[in-house]
Amino acid sequence: MSIVIDAAPEKEPITLEFTKSQLNVYHDSDDTLLQSYIGVARNLVEKRLSRALITQTWDWSFRSFSDEMFIPLAPLQSITSVSYIDENGATQVLSSAVYDVDVGVEPGIVRLAYSQSWPSVRDVANAVTIEFVSGYGLNPNNVPFVIRQALVLYVGHLYQNREATSMLTIKEVPMAFESLMDSVQWTYL
Repeated sequence: MSIVIDAAPEKEPITLEFTKSQLNVYHDSDDTLLQSYIGVARNLVEKRLSRALITQTWDWSFRSFSDEMFIPLAPLQSITSVSYIDENGATQVLSSAVYDVDVGVEPGIVRLAYSQSWPSVRDVANAVTIEFVSGYGLNPNNVPFVIRQALVLYVGHLYQNREATSMLTIKEVPMAFESLMDSVQWTYL
């Protein structure tokens, strides 16, 4: 099984201006650094929550069809295509009439349509590929605020702690990044 990004998000779920405002940064000399931390934070949160925050396109490949295939990144917006390697080794694109897509649940589901059957596939790794679009849309304000706040907290942590170790004793602040992540897992999944 593999999952590969086709089209990365066009923007980040939090802006540089929002981040600087939250972190009380009033100069421009660290803008490039902060922008890179925003990308790092987004990647971490997306992996932690199995979510795409801003619209992005992925290819998810696996060995064979099953009755219900749960899309690995929520929220699912759409299925672009379902393709497979047939028994002769040729790649085929499956008609969308063969399957139904449920974007109203998390995770989204691709399932066999009524009175349809999956085609036979060659017995090889990654014989079936679903290309899908996930995310909360292109507007960062569509990303739940609790997720955006967690991103800012993590960016702030990276900005303040630029080394892997510290001589200081650091204590976790209640209701910080971990608490927000835990609340998102229960609220949105």
